[in-house]
Amino acid sequence: MNKTHDLSQDVLSRIRTESLRPIPKWRFVFRNVLLWGLGGFIVLTGGVAFAVILHIVQNNDWDLYRAMGQSLPAFVVLTLPYLWVVVFVSMITLAHVHVRHTKGGYRYRLPVLLGVVLAASLALGGMFARAGIGQAFDEAASGRFPVYRALVSHRETRWLRPTEGFLSGTVTSINPEAMRFALEDPQGNAWEVSYDRNTRRHPPFFEIRPSVRVRIVGQARNQGRFHAEQVAPWFLRDRPIPAFLRDLVGQGKKDPR
Repeated sequence: MNKTHDLSQDVLSRIRTESLRPIPKWRFVFRNVLLWGLGGFIVLTGGVAFAVILHIVQNNDWDLYRAMGQSLPAFVVLTLPYLWVVVFVSMITLAHVHVRHTKGGYRYRLPVLLGVVLAASLALGGMFARAGIGQAFDEAASGRFPVYRALVSHRETRWLRPTEGFLSGTVTSINPEAMRFALEDPQGNAWEVSYDRNTRRHPPFFEIRPSVRVRIVGQARNQGRFHAEQVAPWFLRDRPIPAFLRDLVGQGKKDPR
């Protein structure tokens, strides 16, 4: 009893001597809300990263990789979006650490906590991918940052080697009777592309029309002329991106890849 009394007196004496004040409850509430908010933002960022990964993987030239003379394993190793995978894993790890520091967060077991964070990011990523957010961020980064194009977006480089038989660009006009169409490549060069009844389309019902961006496997003829042996759309799964989203990620004045 005396020990308890002495401890109480010591605590009261220290409070008077050091002019200690109780910390308001709102500070703890604010800290907890801030931690949960940051955790939510990190999970959201992880969702965006996963959406970009889905977009890149879905549009990774699976239909024409053999034309490039590569085996499937080599193609996968060369084209995986490693940067976005690192971002995604980093966000999952940060989200886990953040939740552990929230009130009561320490009570959750590690596998359960990681599972919830991972599931939330994957679910958000799937929804973002369907909404075109992954495509929007990839296009914006590729259009604005040369370093990103060098590290992640090798696709345009792969499809701008006309002397090796690979060409891409946007169809500007088409003459079905003459089996020719005009094309502008990403560098602004104009091409006249011919095709014939043996030219394969991927998928078979793909329609070549103005304003559509295409990939072409074939042969370069004389200056500015190219014969198409295979033609495919640039995006295997093109997601419509709302105008406000393009403006949000700074794509308003960028041409689609």
